[in-house]
Amino acid sequence: MSTRSYRDWVAKGRPFRLARPVAELVTWAKSAGVSVLGTIGNEEHLTKDIPEDHTPFSSTAWPVPLPGYVVCAIDLANVRLLGEKIEASARRGELPWLKYMNHSGRNISFKGGTPVTTSSRDHHVHLSVRSDWCDRSIGSFDPWGTTKGETMTIEKGDLRDIAEEVAQRLTTRDIWPNGYADRATNPTIALGTFVRNTAGDLAAVKAQLARLEARPPVQLDRAMLVDVLTEVIGKVDGR
Repeated sequence: MSTRSYRDWVAKGRPFRLARPVAELVTWAKSAGVSVLGTIGNEEHLTKDIPEDHTPFSSTAWPVPLPGYVVCAIDLANVRLLGEKIEASARRGELPWLKYMNHSGRNISFKGGTPVTTSSRDHHVHLSVRSDWCDRSIGSFDPWGTTKGETMTIEKGDLRDIAEEVAQRLTTRDIWPNGYADRATNPTIALGTFVRNTAGDLAAVKAQLARLEARPPVQLDRAMLVDVLTEVIGKVDGR
């Protein structure tokens, strides 16, 4: 059942903007080769009884009310130990804009000064921004400690992580851009396994996708998956 906040938002034409830190993180992720898995949530998130930071009318905004319809959360692929690196930076007090984060099955809240860790179902990196930082810059963001212009190497383990993230989202109906999770769900797809087994052979990946498509009731957006996997495999193999 949707909230009054959701219905009012829909009546106004579903306006929203990204908090400045979220927009800057999107830009950083694209330059760093990190997949952005979501900002504004799908309908499942938007219609929750308690709307949270993936909605532009979050009832959990902290420490002040939102300055309008602002999305204060971003999800990123957890590659190259990204979650651990960001957590370490936050624990050192280097990310004052961060309200809480999830990664690797953990939730770490920074609201009370002393970080508090609990469990989470998220294995990707979820970052929630403080609502008093919506219009402020996060400044430099360099979780891996690299210098500007330095080339990062994508290892085959990163491909595994990306594939497992895709598999998790397909099976849990978590946030997915353009509502993809609403169109393709099947808990029997071992996507991470098949990508690990075929990561070095693009033809084998395409063949496996075709076999998966032939197994009803599986519904896959083949073009999207082939494009994504082709790009990732190309980076891994240097094609």
